[in-house]
Formats: sequence, C-alpha cells, structure tokens
Amino acid sequence: MLFACGGGSNTGSDVGTNPGTPAGNGDSGCAGSCANANSFLTVDDIQKVIAQAVAEAQAQSKPATITVIDRVGNLLGAYRMTGAPVTQRVDSGRGISGGLEGLPIPSELTAIAKAITSVYFSSEGNAFGSRTAGQLAQEHFAPGDITAPSGPLFGVQFSQLP
Repeated sequence: MLFACGGGSNTGSDVGTNPGTPAGNGDSGCAGSCANANSFLTVDDIQKVIAQAVAEAQAQSKPATITVIDRVGNLLGAYRMTGAPVTQRVDSGRGISGGLEGLPIPSELTAIAKAITSVYFSSEGNAFGSRTAGQLAQEHFAPGDITAPSGPLFGVQFSQLP
C-alpha cells in the first residue's frame, strides 16, 4: 500500500484552499488544506513513487500491488508487480461469517481501498494519523505475526470497495 498527496481541491483554484495561519506565529502555516497548483503530483512524480515502491518490494522479495492516491482519495496510479497476488482473501482470523469475510477481492481494489482508508484517517494536526490507522486496520495487529488476530478496525478498509 502506498499513498501520496496530490492535492484534490474541487475549487478549480490554483491557490491553496486554506488561507493558512498568520505569519510570525511560529506555525508552518498549513492546517492540512494548503495544496496549490504547484503541490499536485505530476505524472513523473507518480511514476517515481511507483518505481521507488517497486524497488523496495523487490529488495524485500515481496511482489506487491502499488497504488498512488491523492489526499482526497482520487486514484492517481496503480501497478501490480509480476508475481504479486491477483486477489486478496478477506480474513479477520476471528471466525466471522458473512459480509466480505472469506471472499477473494482483486488486489488492485484492496490496495486502493487500504490507501484511501489511510488517507481518510490522516490529516495534519490530528493525533490519529495514518500510521495508527494502519496498525488498527491491518490483518494482524502485531505486524509480521501471522498468529496475531486482526486489528480492532480490520475491515474498515474494505468499506471503500465499490
């Protein structure tokens, strides 16, 4: 899963959507909505992010499906590496039946849904950031421990699936 900020204001303006904070108060001046035309990701930026993610996945010998979305959840790019799973099985490890439990979901959709969930949980200035959300929503609450049960918010990422 990979996500990046690409703007996303629906105002059509090339000026930031937040006037920022007054100068001289020691603040960075951005309250989470300071995107402008120069802060949007270009095609080259998106390709670079995907290439860096591919390089990292190759270094770890873990083929992955990589998605890049902007800060409001628009898909900017997706790439499934050779050898990456075509589908992901929804499994909370809690013996739940119904809903999406046990179903195979296309890996591109799960990567997009997880990235969107992370973006929706993250914003500047909030204590509940994307890292915390990622921990709570992952398949195994203790990362890398396949014997651990899912996080308390596992499944929320699938709420974004069409």
